[in-house]
Amino acid sequence: MLSSWGKYPFVRFLIFFVAGLYLTNLIDIRGKNLVAILVILTCAYLGFFFKKSNSIAFYKRTILGTTAILILVFLGVFHSKRYNTISSTNFSKADTIHFYRAEVTSDPLAKNNFLRFEANVTDVKSNGSWSPVEGKIRLFIKGSQDPHIEHGDQLLVKGNPSTAVRPLNPDEVDYNKILLKRRIYATHFISKDQYKIIRKSDFSIIGTAYKIRHWCDSILYKNITTPNNYQIASGLILGLAGNIDQEMQNAYSHTGVIHVLAVSGMHVVLIFSLLSLFFGGFNFINNGDK
Repeated sequence: MLSSWGKYPFVRFLIFFVAGLYLTNLIDIRGKNLVAILVILTCAYLGFFFKKSNSIAFYKRTILGTTAILILVFLGVFHSKRYNTISSTNFSKADTIHFYRAEVTSDPLAKNNFLRFEANVTDVKSNGSWSPVEGKIRLFIKGSQDPHIEHGDQLLVKGNPSTAVRPLNPDEVDYNKILLKRRIYATHFISKDQYKIIRKSDFSIIGTAYKIRHWCDSILYKNITTPNNYQIASGLILGLAGNIDQEMQNAYSHTGVIHVLAVSGMHVVLIFSLLSLFFGGFNFINNGDK
């Protein structure tokens, strides 16, 4: 049973890393102390790994395994604490914001009379002066289908963003908590006259990928005339689940197959092809026999 685990090293690593994520609230260690523990554990692991001594040969495997587990657990704790800590320069800690500059970081999605996208806030104007900040925001532009907003564009936005209201019912979905897990610290509903594109995007691999995806989507739209079939094809192949109407999403959700729309088939094929390209030429060790 244990020998079969040797075939799945990634699963073993992931189990202990995820355990660290869940143990975050129970381990009250922060900042430099947590980094120091990781450095000590890593040095100990390397020391035992390269040490050649018959006196500890019997215990070496156990010591290395235990140390590796502790490293993975504390890496999970470190990642969780770093991920959930809001820095002092985060825009959500600023006073009333009158204007802010933000760079678009996602592919704008037009749905339900809103254009929705995410952006990194770089500067805010508060108390009459501009200050550099950081943090991600989700923007909704009402009544806009503006095709000129693209990934990488810099916007000047008027208004004060707000955090989601915490639910009064303890069993209600906490939308604010969901956004924080994605490192989105506020939302902002604005109209078309509250923003201005002040700088167009430069060339980027991600921006080019979004353009290619929209070009592929236009081909699907031209060749698949049935709306439902086009929506499903666009979601499965290109990952554009935003094209799928609410009724269709509910149908997939009720049948328990909504997950097939979460990651597109093209993404899976591309990732598998890249992994095969990089690792296909290697002769991997099988069960430690070779």
